[in-house]
Order: sequence, then structure tokens, then C-alpha cells
Amino acid sequence: MNEVKVVRLVDVDRIVKIHKQSFKDFFLTNLGPSFLKAYYKVLINSKESIVVGFFANNQLEGFCAVAKLSRGFNFNLIKANLWFFFIQGVKILFTKPFAILRLIKNLNKTDSNVNDSGNYSEVLSIAISTNMQGKGGGKKMLYEIEEKIKSRRNI
Repeated sequence: MNEVKVVRLVDVDRIVKIHKQSFKDFFLTNLGPSFLKAYYKVLINSKESIVVGFFANNQLEGFCAVAKLSRGFNFNLIKANLWFFFIQGVKILFTKPFAILRLIKNLNKTDSNVNDSGNYSEVLSIAISTNMQGKGGGKKMLYEIEEKIKSRRNI
């Protein structure tokens, strides 16, 4: 049985595994599993984001994380979890110092040449385990996210 539902903190290790499998050479992946774990925990706990999972036979096989409103999302997320991200930042500073600059630039999307009002929801990450790709999980997760945003339900 396949279903899409809101993920819980107990799902974070599986989310990190799927993320690493799906995004091997991506910037956030290179920050390490400790950062990814911290990041997804914060997203799951935030009222400003939605994180759903695609479950097959009660096993998490995919996830989708969305900012309800893009404008100021990263800045507000860090501000609300300052201590949490401070600890992660110190670790990164000693292991990958140039990554800090990229993270700071991403706070306001300063790498972009586009005038971005941020007045929209934004998919932050979406991934499906390799053994479940092509089975409609991504589409189902995006549909569920869209319905939650349209109805403005608190989750």
C-alpha cells in the first residue's frame, strides 16, 4: 500500500539516506549527514514548511520539503533556530570554510540576477529512492503539498 503523509522526526535518518542517494554531488549533501539531519529536523518542526513522505508498505521511500512562503524563509528559519544552526555553522567553518559564504548568499538568493519577490511556495527538496522511481510517488507528494497549501490547513 502506497500513501503520502506528513513525515515525523523518526523519519529523518531515512530522509537523509534518500537525500544522499539522490543528490550525491549537491552542495547541501557535501555539508555532511550531520548538517542534513539538523536541516531536515528543523524543516519538519517549522510551521513555515511542509515535509511529506511517500510511504510504500509503511517504509519511507521519498520525501518532499516545501517552504510555504519563499520570501525570507531561509533567514527566518535560521533566526528561529539560531543556536541549532550556530552549532552546525561552527562545524562547517572548520571542515568546509568556503561553504559558509555560499550559505550566507543563499539566505537572500544573492546569486540570482532575477528580481524575486518570493511571494510563492517553494520546493526545497524532493527525492524518491531509486527502487521506487517512476511509480508516481513524486507526483503524489506534490499533489498533497498543493492541497495543503490551498486549504491553508495547519499541519
